[in-house]
Amino acid sequence: MSSHPRDYLGVLAGTALGATLLVRTASNNVDGDLWHEMALAREIVTSGHVPWVDQFAYTPTLPVVVHHEWGAGVVAYLLAVSFGAPGILMLKYLLAAAAAVIAIMCGRRRGGSVAVWGWLALPAIWLLATGLMPVRAQAYTYVFVAVLLWRLQADEEGGRRWMLPWLAAFPLWANLHGGCAIGFVLIGGAWIERLIQRRPHRHLVAVAAGMAALLIVNPYGLAYYSYLWRALTMARPSISEWIPMWRDPTPVWIPFGLCAAVAVYGLVEALFRRREIPSGAAAVLLMAYAGATHVKMMPLFAIAVVCVVPGWLAKTPLGHRLANVTRQNWDLAAAAWLICVAVMGASVITRPASDWKLIVPSTAAPSDPTAKPYPVGAVEYLRSQRFTGNVLTAFEQGGYVMWKLYPAARVSMDGRYEVAYPDKTFDELTSFHSAGPRWKEVLTSYGTDVALIHRSDRVEKRMSSTDWRKVYSDPEYRIWARPGLSLPVTEDPGPIAAGILP
Repeated sequence: MSSHPRDYLGVLAGTALGATLLVRTASNNVDGDLWHEMALAREIVTSGHVPWVDQFAYTPTLPVVVHHEWGAGVVAYLLAVSFGAPGILMLKYLLAAAAAVIAIMCGRRRGGSVAVWGWLALPAIWLLATGLMPVRAQAYTYVFVAVLLWRLQADEEGGRRWMLPWLAAFPLWANLHGGCAIGFVLIGGAWIERLIQRRPHRHLVAVAAGMAALLIVNPYGLAYYSYLWRALTMARPSISEWIPMWRDPTPVWIPFGLCAAVAVYGLVEALFRRREIPSGAAAVLLMAYAGATHVKMMPLFAIAVVCVVPGWLAKTPLGHRLANVTRQNWDLAAAAWLICVAVMGASVITRPASDWKLIVPSTAAPSDPTAKPYPVGAVEYLRSQRFTGNVLTAFEQGGYVMWKLYPAARVSMDGRYEVAYPDKTFDELTSFHSAGPRWKEVLTSYGTDVALIHRSDRVEKRMSSTDWRKVYSDPEYRIWARPGLSLPVTEDPGPIAAGILP
């Protein structure tokens, strides 16, 4: 039996969405968290165990350091040392594809035709891509969230065989990323939903209890529980990715608003026209709240929308209209998706080759001159001088210094934040770089040997008022050495070559 051309509409839509995802994730600057994750993984491989006490910082750290991303670090480290930068990029695209494909499979299973899920997935894919830097450990959470919503759909249909495999896989999630806490949120939301709907729900309580018990399967034992509580309840006002949507300078509210508008329409239609609570409502509402209040969580809202909302929309007058128009004008629909494929495909093909390589930027991009690159030249200077000692670093650069110079050098702070540092340490080091009231005291309090300072930091203009010497400078960074430390003065006018991974 020959296939009708309309049978290929889903293929065209999938191709267009895949090209859109490629375009949106073509910026391949190494994520800052990757460095400290790989540094820990290197020590795990070398020592044969996961350390509980911090060994990278010289400033005060927490008594027990629960690095919830240790598993993600091991995966990245093994790929980096085995395949180099291509291994990290391969991991990024595999995780992105897995999250997107599973979400679309879930949306289709809920009853959404390509006429519905295809166009809805376009802004959602745009939103998902905001969290797909190479490689953030939270990308594993995207995949697990998509899988959980897919399995909860099977549960709504009466299937229970998903429960044991899910519980068996849950410890893997918990050891890759602390975002496993989202699993409890989604299970809890589904339980409340079923309770209100007067549908079977007690088994979900059992699943949540099993997940809570299985959190113990980690190298840190019971300490993992207290870590999660601290991480979930602490404020992060100084971390840009935790700001609410309305404070984000990028136009992320546009795809968020499109997804939210369709979700609200489907929800209102179900509540007031059909007098029912649509399945998956809790997941969408909870992830919408999380995404609106923390931009870091927006990709989770996008996944929930693609998994759930197509089923809602398919039952609405708008959904029926879209399906009928597509059936009656499949050629026009195919043409529209072909145009999308052509536009996005052309963008993929015409992008510079550098967009498809892993980049360790050493200079600020012209499009964002305020962004701080990695201190590639400064770190190479310290390496060439066989420096050993303590390097005062900022939140963004500490992981890179740690990866490149440990064990010869230790850092004052890095991107582990709530994992390793008490609030006092973080606040003091942040205040130092902005030349806060006690910046001179911070400079001398912990045995700092050299201070690594970006040219845009306010404290850079104040350092000349101290007895520290500027021993290195390039277009981005300066290194100031404490009195009595013998280091040659070097000025590199640049440009500084990009860094190398590993």
